[in-house]
Amino acid sequence: MKVADMMRRSPVIADREFSIQQAAEIMRVQQVDHLIVVDSETSEIPVGIVTGRDLVIEIMAEKVGTEEVTVGDIMATDLYTASEDQEIGAALLLMREHEVHHLPVIDADGRSYGPAY
Repeated sequence: MKVADMMRRSPVIADREFSIQQAAEIMRVQQVDHLIVVDSETSEIPVGIVTGRDLVIEIMAEKVGTEEVTVGDIMATDLYTASEDQEIGAALLLMREHEVHHLPVIDADGRSYGPAY
């Protein structure tokens, strides 16, 4: 089975300049627990990921104002990715090896194609 068989087709993305408040609203509306972060200049090439856990630990637990911090301030930049034609087993091993819960899927040009779950 390939990654393409298990992934969401439309990635939910946020610009690194979005406020944390905007990110939380997008997550709520789209009913996702993470956002693929892109740079406004590259628009489709992932530069990081931010999760609901990041929002809780980095923002709420520290009592930081949600309008003061951008997605780019708290996103994880050690981004591990998969390709749509990669075997699910290989993608799961990569996630386990690097202790990540989300693996963005990119196309041949490095553009965000969708997140694998």
